[in-house]
Amino acid sequence: NLPAVELGSAQNLKLGQSVIAIGNALGQFQNTISTGIVSGLSRLISA
Repeated sequence: NLPAVELGSAQNLKLGQSVIAIGNALGQFQNTISTGIVSGLSRLISA
């Protein structure tokens, strides 16, 4: 039995914080995991 991941809230993010994103990018790439660093907050992104 593996332990469950504790999910955080985007409201608690801080600049420079390390993050991990887990998902299904664009519905095409199953079981995707990405790591990164928060470089900006409250940005509007349109596609």
